[in-house]
Amino acid sequence: MNYLIFRNDGIGDLIAITNILESIKSNKNNKIYLICSKRNIQYADELRKSELIDKVINYDDHVKNFVNLISFIYLIRKLKVDKAIIYKLSTKNILISLFSAKYIYSILPLQKRDRNRSKYKLPFFLSKLIFNDFEVIDETNNFNNSKHIHMKDHFLNLFKKIPSNLNLITTRYPQPTSLTEKISQTKILLNSIFYKKRIILFHIDEKWDESNLTGLQIYELIKTISNICKDKYFLIITFGYKETLINKIISDSLSLEKIENINTNLKIEKSKNIRNVCLIRKTNLNELVSIIANCSLVIESHSSLTHISSVYNIPVIDIIKNGRENFYNKWKPTCDRFIQIQYKELKKIDEIVNKFT
Repeated sequence: MNYLIFRNDGIGDLIAITNILESIKSNKNNKIYLICSKRNIQYADELRKSELIDKVINYDDHVKNFVNLISFIYLIRKLKVDKAIIYKLSTKNILISLFSAKYIYSILPLQKRDRNRSKYKLPFFLSKLIFNDFEVIDETNNFNNSKHIHMKDHFLNLFKKIPSNLNLITTRYPQPTSLTEKISQTKILLNSIFYKKRIILFHIDEKWDESNLTGLQIYELIKTISNICKDKYFLIITFGYKETLINKIISDSLSLEKIENINTNLKIEKSKNIRNVCLIRKTNLNELVSIIANCSLVIESHSSLTHISSVYNIPVIDIIKNGRENFYNKWKPTCDRFIQIQYKELKKIDEIVNKFT
């Protein structure tokens, strides 16, 4: 059976269906062709190397206009797809499925529109006509009606509606086996640098621009967390792919110097102002995953790190936008120990970190 799966969105979105991919691949005769995006292609490629996907197709490289779409459909038709599963609903994804798959299954968001009326993203009668089955995700009333249903459970519900002899292997997200060796190597490296102390990762990316905190205020958070760490933990700071003004203020405040005589491509600098803090700059996804897998705690503004931490069952403090708790509850971490807090609750960060250390 050939499956075409649309997940041309984010890394976390892709991770949330990895247990489904694992279940499909439990039958060695099944093939999975994943349509991904430039945002999650690195993680998708690790899943391919781990034999959870047979082919990775970057949607963003192929579909840039209507002419590209026609060529892309022709390319997908060659795969002889039996079942298309649309986890990212869009008009183009529907068209690709209609012209390439025998059976189509999709999520179907129910959204609030004008005059307080609720409408499906695709009209219900068309959904019944186009899809063999679908899973409704109620986004109305600020997700209040569906806040108790995790997104991964919506995706699983859709999978269960697809006729097959497959059973879900686990509710846990599988760990990409392609990264096992790199994680082990990173563990040896971090132990040698930080004297086998446990590690807390504090990730500060561009999403912190929405926190209404200044770079100096976030620097004060770092000092607070480092005081809790004391002699038991080492605090590693990482930034996003694009360094922001907040990142620059933080790196300047830390007063950094290179750690010499280490055999690694990681750009590791230690703070001269706070003795148990270092900064690792410009990590790629694989490097970041290998660091997270060796941490005792991850602190981050809700992002792919939320879900990567869940893959490796690393405790996480997941910081979310003020007033959006219903939405983020649907995307909460799935690790054993976690907490979601809003930016406005960061004044209690010392109490929260203490619960995890």
